[in-house]
Amino acid sequence: MASTYTWANALTLVASFIKNIPTATYDIRVCDLVNSYIWKAYPWRWAQASLTSASGALNLVDAIQDYTIGTTTGAGFYRLLRTRITRTDVSPVVVREKDIVSWLPPNLESRGAIDSIQVICYEPVSSGLRLDRAASVTGSATYRIDGEYQFAPVKITATSSVIVFPDEYFEVAVEGLKWKYYQLGDDKRESSQRTVFFGLLQQMIADEDYGDGPPPRFPGDGSYGVTRAGNPGLLGWY
Repeated sequence: MASTYTWANALTLVASFIKNIPTATYDIRVCDLVNSYIWKAYPWRWAQASLTSASGALNLVDAIQDYTIGTTTGAGFYRLLRTRITRTDVSPVVVREKDIVSWLPPNLESRGAIDSIQVICYEPVSSGLRLDRAASVTGSATYRIDGEYQFAPVKITATSSVIVFPDEYFEVAVEGLKWKYYQLGDDKRESSQRTVFFGLLQQMIADEDYGDGPPPRFPGDGSYGVTRAGNPGLLGWY
């Protein structure tokens, strides 16, 4: 479904509920806050981009562990969602999904290729990706890092901005604005409105949790994916 509503449309509906607050003073900031709450709640399909589109081909280079992502979509990189290493000199190409961790140390003394490299992380200092060991690229073999990331939301600077998520979720924006204004106005309805907003947000997440494919490969308590016998990765998740 298309995205046609603006934040001004949502504010018009909210106005009758918050008559005691001079909203014009806060409208843009409150819209930006609610947009950020929604954006960060889930890796929405409209908030994802390919690592390849951000960087061109991220080709593995012998003895190199860190790789720069480059120009990103939206307001920049927010979080890594999925990563894989692809061998591109053979047909069909060989693809190995890799687990994502929050941090990896420098490790240039170890070398690995498509199967022995097990995990990848985002390295915020260098704004790039770090493998768990330096790449080993020999002979005519060629490899690249593929995957997807969630980009950060563009800051709302005008209420005329179009709400980026589809129109069927317009109600989530409306209820989110009501909650923030009740909060700012010290309104006794704030607590119950918070429940309404986050309930709708959870329903929005459930609606967008489409398909039965593997989820983002974050290590955790075992709820992400199932083990596999071949190329299990460091954590053994599919």
